[in-house]
Amino acid sequence: MPEHQAIEWKSSWDDEYLEWICGYSNGYGGTLYIGKDDMGHVTGLDNARRLLKVIPDKITHTMGIIADVNLLNEGEREYLEIVVEKYPSLISKDPEKWIGGAYIKIGYFITDADLRYQDEVHGSLIEQIDKVEELVYTKYMKALIDYEGIQRIEKFMFPRDAFREILLNAVVHKDYSRCNPIQISVYEDKMYIYNDGIMPEELSSTDKLFAKHSSKPFNPKLAGVFFKSGMIEAWGRGFEKIREACNAHGTALPEYQIHNNGVMVFCKPNDKYMQ
Repeated sequence: MPEHQAIEWKSSWDDEYLEWICGYSNGYGGTLYIGKDDMGHVTGLDNARRLLKVIPDKITHTMGIIADVNLLNEGEREYLEIVVEKYPSLISKDPEKWIGGAYIKIGYFITDADLRYQDEVHGSLIEQIDKVEELVYTKYMKALIDYEGIQRIEKFMFPRDAFREILLNAVVHKDYSRCNPIQISVYEDKMYIYNDGIMPEELSSTDKLFAKHSSKPFNPKLAGVFFKSGMIEAWGRGFEKIREACNAHGTALPEYQIHNNGVMVFCKPNDKYMQ
């Protein structure tokens, strides 16, 4: 097989080849062989089996993608094949094929130490939004039932529209290279939404997030897809939508705890619901 733009031969491994792998993932995919000379002849590797573990870890931790690394041999000579598929910007039916942890985990807690049941929502990121919203508001939350005439009115602990915006923010701003799922913890009287997101330095508190600010998504391509789907706006109005939903619901604004390693959103119910 001749060497071309989608196939490279290297006699030994060097971390600079991570740039080739990144290029393949952002382009049309490709294959990198470690343990072959410039003519494509197998020269072998003395440390092939160690690299078989080291290289996938480097790829995942550096770029947050998953590549197939295979141990091959020609006679007694061992060499590696690194197969990189085109990176699909996470909008696929199975984003976990490329990115570990690209799913959402939900749990119902009585106390912090008492988990009663849980679910995991997989599939495309766009589908995850709808599935998680439906699951949280049918299985995990109890509705306060009221009536206007003969019309039955259900009022939940936290406004559904606000929850959806928080969830969209978590998916779009998440740092997928950390390979951890978004986590939603539901209690009888509160809810937490956590993700490995990174906020700009100027948006480091709840007050700043709910003030007027520009839109700076952590994953611009992902945000672009959600914008074109009509699920988010390009003007950073998500927090204003949360404010409007909470005001209409009579619920306090959620509190944001922003750290270097992630963002925790604390959602509280309104007084009427608790009474």
